Amino acid sequence: MRKTLKFILAISIILTLIMSNVSVLAENILNTLPNKNDDTVDSADTQNSNDVPVTNEIIEDELNEEVQNEIKQDESEPNLSSKQESINQKSATYSVDENNGRTVTGNGKLAVQIDLRLPSKNVDFSIKLKKDGKCVKEINEGQKSDKDEIKRTDTTLYYTVELSEGIYTLEISQQNYVTYTQEIEIKANTISNISLTNGYNDILKQTQVGLILLGDINNDGKITGYDENGNSQPNDDEAQMIDAIHKGIFDKKYDLNGDNRVDIIDLSYITNNKGKNQIDAVSLESVDATNSTVALSKNTDMLNTEVTVQDILKNNDKYISLQLKDPTLNISEENAVEISIDLEQNIQTETKEITISPSKNPENNIEGGSVIVETDNGNIIEATISNSSKILYSPVASISNIENIIAKIESDGTISVNFDKKVAVKRVTIRVTATKSNKLADIAKVEFLNGNTERIGAPEMVIPN
Repeated sequence: MRKTLKFILAISIILTLIMSNVSVLAENILNTLPNKNDDTVDSADTQNSNDVPVTNEIIEDELNEEVQNEIKQDESEPNLSSKQESINQKSATYSVDENNGRTVTGNGKLAVQIDLRLPSKNVDFSIKLKKDGKCVKEINEGQKSDKDEIKRTDTTLYYTVELSEGIYTLEISQQNYVTYTQEIEIKANTISNISLTNGYNDILKQTQVGLILLGDINNDGKITGYDENGNSQPNDDEAQMIDAIHKGIFDKKYDLNGDNRVDIIDLSYITNNKGKNQIDAVSLESVDATNSTVALSKNTDMLNTEVTVQDILKNNDKYISLQLKDPTLNISEENAVEISIDLEQNIQTETKEITISPSKNPENNIEGGSVIVETDNGNIIEATISNSSKILYSPVASISNIENIIAKIESDGTISVNFDKKVAVKRVTIRVTATKSNKLADIAKVEFLNGNTERIGAPEMVIPN
């Protein structure tokens, strides 16, 4: 019996080491971490004199005039209804303070991404939000409102919850998991993004990803097992799992990976997480740009028609593949693909960092081009996309009030445009002139981070000689 125990533990440790491969973890937990019509055009800018009070009637008149102008300018285009819908969404976001002029009110969102580094089938987490000790919101597969979203793949789950402003206690639970709790602040027109993984690895210390622990089969709120001297208590999670494997017992509470078997793989999950504590995720705040207008340039097309360009502003696993309308041509400086995002007018758009996340296909990662940012005051900032960490200044316009513009490709393919201070972004154009495939450019997500919490980029991979 003792020899069998040692053998099982040895195999479990080997499997744990295999699953701790740094490159796999970096891809699974760091690819990131918030869209309807690709044929829309820019809406007219609406400006108000600072010394004239803004009223509901003025806003309504301005929006009606904006609609009529767009219809007159674009009568030849077939998608006028989508433009009307976009403008209606804008008007629904605003309220008016007669003393201070136009202000922005509304709910915020919580976006939770859970990467199943330890693969588990048919996982359905229950997410509860508590305020003053009372549960005010719950979301799972069987219970969610029309404004809430749940998306899933084999390795990742995405939850998006709409909430009013305030401080909440986030609670995430599931069978065989230690319940995860964390305090979260929700702000109007802002998305609070947190990323979690269910398997511990030392690389987590270099990231802002939190840890939700899998392997609590005795429901005591911790994961326990044999110590370095081979001692254990009968009720420890690891001891129970070994006993179940040895006796051929099948019970769902032992089937941690959901494959309808209880074996050494389930044991390896406990070995991986035993003795570890919850790691709180760092909440990254971003502008809620989900109602913004996304459009492709005239010579740019989208290969994957099952998604929309608007998906790059949402919390899900989707991505878009951009290509030239003439597929015989290669993406190059002379034949670039472009996509533009016009941020919704009058929302809080102050941004310190823009991130462009890749898909999981490195062949289509962006390797060259530029990110062109138009600010509310008319400045044009162009940052060249480069692997270099060298500071790159705009050749397009004077930006003496902004320093250290960086457009850096990180180790996981994420592109980060980092400003020294917050800027009010009006429009962003991503111009791609090079990818590894030279045919497709993939974009999974574009985020506008407000800089209230500094983002830690993907860790640099050290490859030994």
